[in-house]
Amino acid sequence: MRGQTDDLKQRLLESFKEKPNGPALFAYWQFSNEQEKREMAEYVLDLVQRHSAVEESIQMLLYIEETYKAANLLVNQYNQITNVNYGLLLDWVESFEQANHTMAQIVCYRMLLDDILDRGQSKAYHHGAEYFHKLLALDSKHPDYGKLVDAQAFIQGLQEKHGRKRSFWDKAHYSNKPN
Repeated sequence: MRGQTDDLKQRLLESFKEKPNGPALFAYWQFSNEQEKREMAEYVLDLVQRHSAVEESIQMLLYIEETYKAANLLVNQYNQITNVNYGLLLDWVESFEQANHTMAQIVCYRMLLDDILDRGQSKAYHHGAEYFHKLLALDSKHPDYGKLVDAQAFIQGLQEKHGRKRSFWDKAHYSNKPN
């Protein structure tokens, strides 16, 4: 049995090194001992410096429990993220909530809300309203928005772009018109 596990680990490691990605890393990570995890973490940290896909880099950093680095990468390069699965974003925001990374949470909730509104998914507007209120709660912590627009500018942009989606604004209990 031990030999089969070692063979599987070796194949998973080779697969990851051939084509680095989050799912391959996760598969290898599940079978790794602490020493192998430390070695892989070093490898991933080096890889992320050279990796061009921000989404994959964030996911890999989260797998190796480098949440702070993943949060910084997300906040600093959010505008380069083009295709993140909705479910994956939910996983990310959960990781950032557990680690108390306010700005990374804000970016995730904005991306989730934008996705719902851009797609016009009225059946998901109740989720959008929930994300909207989470953004308001996070803003009450007075975060340093840095390169991001602040909450009021973000809300104004939503109102300008999605003001006609009244059912969303009703669910959010917020005016659809800029003040």
